[in-house]
Amino acid sequence: MYSFRENDHVFQKILKLYEKKKFKFALDECFLSLNSDPKNFLLLNLSGVILKKLNKIEEALNQFYKAIQAKDDFIDAIYNLATCLMEIGQLKKAEEYFLRCLEINPNNFDCIFNLAECYRKNKNYEKSLKFFNTCLEKKKNDFELLYNIGLVYFDYKNFDKAIEYFHRTLEIEDNFLKAKYFLALSLQRKERNDEAVSILESFEITDPNFLDLNSDLAYGYIKCHRYIDAFNLLSRQNLEKNKSIRAQHLLADLSISLGLIKEGRAILKECILKRNNDTDLHTTLIFSSNYLLNFKREDYFKETKNFIKILKKKNFLLSKKESTEKIRIAFLSQDFRNHAVMHQIFNVIVYLSSYINFSIFLYSTLDPKKEDDITTELKSLDIVWSNLYDLSSDLISERISNDKIQILFDLSGFTTGNRLEVFFQKPAPIQITWGGYAASTGIKEIDYIIVDNVIAAKENGEQFVEKPLIVDKVWTVLSDKTIKESTLINEEIAFFKNNFFTFGSFNNISKINDQVIETWSNILLNTKNSKLILISTKFFDEKFKKIFLNKFIMNKVSSDQLILKSYMDRKNLLQLYNQVDLSLDTFPYNGGTTTLESYFMCTPVLTIKGNSFISCCGQSINTAIGLNDLVAKNNKDYLDKAIKYYNNPEELQKIKKYIFENKKKFPIFNTEAFSEKLCKILENLIKKNKIYA
Repeated sequence: MYSFRENDHVFQKILKLYEKKKFKFALDECFLSLNSDPKNFLLLNLSGVILKKLNKIEEALNQFYKAIQAKDDFIDAIYNLATCLMEIGQLKKAEEYFLRCLEINPNNFDCIFNLAECYRKNKNYEKSLKFFNTCLEKKKNDFELLYNIGLVYFDYKNFDKAIEYFHRTLEIEDNFLKAKYFLALSLQRKERNDEAVSILESFEITDPNFLDLNSDLAYGYIKCHRYIDAFNLLSRQNLEKNKSIRAQHLLADLSISLGLIKEGRAILKECILKRNNDTDLHTTLIFSSNYLLNFKREDYFKETKNFIKILKKKNFLLSKKESTEKIRIAFLSQDFRNHAVMHQIFNVIVYLSSYINFSIFLYSTLDPKKEDDITTELKSLDIVWSNLYDLSSDLISERISNDKIQILFDLSGFTTGNRLEVFFQKPAPIQITWGGYAASTGIKEIDYIIVDNVIAAKENGEQFVEKPLIVDKVWTVLSDKTIKESTLINEEIAFFKNNFFTFGSFNNISKINDQVIETWSNILLNTKNSKLILISTKFFDEKFKKIFLNKFIMNKVSSDQLILKSYMDRKNLLQLYNQVDLSLDTFPYNGGTTTLESYFMCTPVLTIKGNSFISCCGQSINTAIGLNDLVAKNNKDYLDKAIKYYNNPEELQKIKKYIFENKKKFPIFNTEAFSEKLCKILENLIKKNKIYA
């Protein structure tokens, strides 16, 4: 965008060279003329335009600045400078020069349009909408304008309005692929997944303009419970040369969730070689190791060390002598909602919030749109609530330090959405991991991990970088306050009513490895009048259901013995325990909340003795409630005990009766006693570390 004099043969000559794309010759002519007329603002601007075409951005910017110095109201140079600044990401400066253009010519459409786009990129969405709507008043049915307004709403996370404007765009130009693509993404964000998938399936899968198309479509398939379709799509792309890290990560996640642990880990390792500084890749790899049989502890810590190497170190350590009125205790998590972590520790937080010596802070990294009734109840407590969803780890650390937190709890470990980088920066003098992850984080800046005597037994070896903080009896509890509806608990085992024996496992299906399937198959083969109930969202997918069922059939188990249920709400899940005579724990990755819920419904759980936190959870719970006979020494003992209880339902009934009559005394349900112990432990830590409250 530049001016020239019609009768000026120099401009005509340079312009012809420019139009013929002979940019270097055109530039030489510009500079030759500028030698004799260095303040010629027209030539300065034109040389800037040519330099920009040659991708010499810094030199182009310099020429535009010189043109403006020569003539401060030369709108062409001001506009060109603004667009150039916007392209290189200097958005604030670009805004300044676009506004300067509009002071000279308030009706300049291109300037208004680009200023609106500049505001969008700078996340100033309200101003962006204001200027795009000004453009729309001038061109009412411009589909590109409608598309850009849709993009603003998409970035602003107002997906209803984004959908409206993308639809309006496509009503005018029905083959505008970018609008179709972002319409599909907006529909996904609104959980209108079938509609989104239908649109994405209409694209050419290999379209180079939409490199994330496979990932978006696969994600849509997953949300529609079409797991095998997603797996096949991503597997095909993984054979291509132009595969994206995002698609590979999604394939790895999906593989692990489908039980293909080694295959998923191999993909993650390949991704890490390409993008070693991606904390999400490292996190997924480390977490997945817990599913592996015979995974060596030294290999686990090797992976945690690789993760720690890429973290940024920035100390925010609070002075030990800085006093506060009460002991300030904080919990950092994205799971302050209807989630397994809250199902365990909700009552504990309630108790701590009323403890006279404590001030409780809850730092949530959960998307506010995903908050639920449990979140609302937590907010109503006598606590300090902060949602830090949009903040970086540095800013979260700074906030914790400024709040003078003395004890900081991690409730995530290496689960999805963790903020372990915050703990690495050490914003609080005492840091503890608990609840969400039954293994060491490998981070020495986290001082303690809450365990019990069974988990911390010497025979289990050195399994923690953190110091074990031992709570008597059991390391966690089940919070009855998160069970909203009244639940009917049968006093008799289901066998007496059904006339067949029912095993069950409601654990995450990723924990059901081939050895577990083989062991359970042997149980079913030796207990002909029995059935096994399993629950998973994966069973919504008939293709996956068939593949999974076939694993048992390959072990000669009749399909009639398997009851595969799709996911259900918590109330119905708990009620289903009334149909289960004996719950079967998974190994090496035991159930945690699942085992606690089984006992809440008075259904016994058979587990195997482990040698690590994650494989000792069942043993710990059974020991705490006096049911040591339900802890098998090994796979054979596990099989023998399952057969024994199948053959002796009366003995199993005695165990159920024992649970029913003594449940209220069990430490796994006595949240008040657990909380009292925890309070004393935390107060002693403050004294021991000489941190003054």
